[in-house]
Amino acid sequence: MTFKLPNQQRGFSLVEVLISVLVISISFVSVMKLQSYVEVRSEQNELQLHAMRIAQRQIDLWENVGGDVSCNGVTVTLTLANLESCKTNFESFTGQVTKLNEITDSSGNILQKRLSIDVTWTDRQGSSGTVTLYSTQTASNALLRS
Repeated sequence: MTFKLPNQQRGFSLVEVLISVLVISISFVSVMKLQSYVEVRSEQNELQLHAMRIAQRQIDLWENVGGDVSCNGVTVTLTLANLESCKTNFESFTGQVTKLNEITDSSGNILQKRLSIDVTWTDRQGSSGTVTLYSTQTASNALLRS
């Protein structure tokens, strides 16, 4: 005796199963690519934030004009003349200090310097990024007046 199921109670066909496996596979690959993209963007944001902290640390060092500071591992008295040569530790990043302009009086004394700090990095995918901060230092800084 053979038992036949009515047409409404038949299972899935092989084609239907293969199509559903294909759709699930494509969805899984898409989610994995999205997760990878989010991870890379998160790393880039962290690197950018860390680079900004390093650049800000450089500006904070320059706020001590007139005082004794550690520049490149050596203690020196920081002046407007040696400002751009006094650098903080850029750690695993690359740092560049550029003098944009300088204002002097008639005697040649430096009254103001405008500098930029570029902190550059390369992420694990080989993409590079740069953060640039600008600073203006003047002869009227608090330590110079003391």
